[in-house]
Amino acid sequence: MRYLNGIGVRLAKETPQVWLLLPPFAKDSAEETHLLQSEWKQGQSWWMGWLWWWFSWWNRHHIQRFKTGSIVEIQPFVSELNRILAGDAKCSMYTLGHTDIQEAINHLAPKSTLYVVPLGVLPTQFENHCITEFKRALSDRKHPQQWIERPSTKDEWLEVVTTWIRSNLITQNLQTPLKHIVLFMRRAVDNWNGLSAPVDKERYILEQQIQTHFPSCTVQVVINGRSASKTLQQISPNDAVLYGSIDSLQQDSISPALHIFINRDSWYPMNGLERSPLWIRLLRQQIWDATGKAP
Repeated sequence: MRYLNGIGVRLAKETPQVWLLLPPFAKDSAEETHLLQSEWKQGQSWWMGWLWWWFSWWNRHHIQRFKTGSIVEIQPFVSELNRILAGDAKCSMYTLGHTDIQEAINHLAPKSTLYVVPLGVLPTQFENHCITEFKRALSDRKHPQQWIERPSTKDEWLEVVTTWIRSNLITQNLQTPLKHIVLFMRRAVDNWNGLSAPVDKERYILEQQIQTHFPSCTVQVVINGRSASKTLQQISPNDAVLYGSIDSLQQDSISPALHIFINRDSWYPMNGLERSPLWIRLLRQQIWDATGKAP
């Protein structure tokens, strides 16, 4: 309560600011090269830097996959989330590792509280490194920060994924009964040739959880890269397959090494999770709970 000319005036509370953080993501081959180089330097000793040039040359076909890729427009997702929040919070979306996130921090009002939601499903080492740097940047400028749990750690998130798959199954004109569901994880330096034991365990648990909702199908959660070929080769060329990206809103371009599979007539692409109303509602509830705005 403040007093103006002896009259008490109750000031409206500032609208909570919520930042949604996408995993590090490249929009073209030039950004992909820079992103992978940043990951390489973060995970390797300084004297291993010269190996980067060998690594990028050897994997040049994967790095250039964006020549035929497309980028999903995610601003409508943010606009819809703000619409259903109806002024209870103001959401913005940024990509970890990009320069625009540092510029946004620089433009924050002094000591303003920030609510942060990381959106990655199975975070890589580089994503965790970027989050650490992000937290440090906020602390250096004395911005209080409150972190909201990843949506993928909530029980409701499994319902989001299964409903998303079912809605895609309804809209696709499958010629034969669905036999397989393939969900791709984004490829990064630390999962280039496989997953660490903890991440692979999380991947397996996620795979089994989704499998229980589709008992007549097999569910495969695989890396979007050459290492998935061995798994996908076990699928009959005539079997109907639904496939899509699982690890963030941004749908990754499929690796050229896997085009032999996705180009089959029996493989059907799914629309992205950014079109899922349930996920927007889950985020709204999490934001309400974190900011104390829940009805």
